[in-house]
Amino acid sequence: MTDLDLATAIAHYLETLPAPERPAAAAELQRFGRWVGAHRPVRVLKPADIEAYAADLDRSGDAGAHRAQILKDFLSYLYRQKLTAQNLGAALKVRRAPGRKAPAEKAAEQAANGPRVVLTPEGYERLKAELAELEAARPRIAAEIRRAAADGDLSENAPYQYAREELARIQSRIREIQALLRAAEVREAPGDGRADRVTIGHRVRLVDLDTGERLEVTLVGPGEVDVRAGRISIQSPLGRALQDARVNQEVVVESPAGPIRYRVEAIE
Repeated sequence: MTDLDLATAIAHYLETLPAPERPAAAAELQRFGRWVGAHRPVRVLKPADIEAYAADLDRSGDAGAHRAQILKDFLSYLYRQKLTAQNLGAALKVRRAPGRKAPAEKAAEQAANGPRVVLTPEGYERLKAELAELEAARPRIAAEIRRAAADGDLSENAPYQYAREELARIQSRIREIQALLRAAEVREAPGDGRADRVTIGHRVRLVDLDTGERLEVTLVGPGEVDVRAGRISIQSPLGRALQDARVNQEVVVESPAGPIRYRVEAIE
C-alpha cells in the first residue's frame, strides 16, 4: 500500500475532478485535512477519525449532507486507488439530532405551513433542471435494481445495494426539490452594479489569512446549496459571517479546530 500523506492524496484527487467542482471540494477536503492532520499517512486513517469528523458535520445543519458527500467521494477514491485497506466512507454517517428533520421533510413542512424559502432566480431555474434530470434518471436506476436482483444472493450483491441506495437518494432529492419549488420566494441580488456589500446572489472571492488558500463562493438561499459548485447558504457559518461584508474586510468563522480568518478580496 502506497505511503502517501493526506495533503498529497487530496491534491491528486482534486486533479481528477471537473474544474467547476474543484473549489468547493478543495475547501471541504482541506478543512478535513486540518481536522485530522494533513501530513498524516493516508494508510493510518481509521473509521474513528471519520466518525469524529462526522460529529462536526452533524452540527452543520442541512449543509452537512453536502459536505459529507464530498468527503465520502474522496474516501471512496482512496479505497479504489488502494491507498486505504477499507472504504472509510462507510463510517461517514451524518446523524440528525433528535427532532431534526431530514432536508426533504423540513422543506415539505415549510411549504405546507407557509414560510417561504429564499432562492436566487438562477437557483430556481437550476432546481427545475435538476428535478427534470432526476425524474428522467429514476426509471433507469429502477431497471438497474431489477437487473442486479436477478443475479442471486442480494446480501453480497454490491451493484444491487448501490442501486437501491442511489434510487433512495434520487427519490428523497425529488421530494425535497418539489417542496422547495412550492415554497420558493425568488429574490434578485441588488442590481445597482456596485456590489459594495455581500448579500444573497453575490459571488465572493476570499483568501484564508492563515494558509493563503483562495476560494470563491456564491451566497444562495438554503434551498439551492451546492457545496461542490461553491454555492453556500446565507445561513451557513461562512454565509452569516459574510453578510454585509465589504471588500478588504476580515471575517472570522468559528470551527472546532479554532477560528478561520478570511479576507474578502472581491464581490461580484
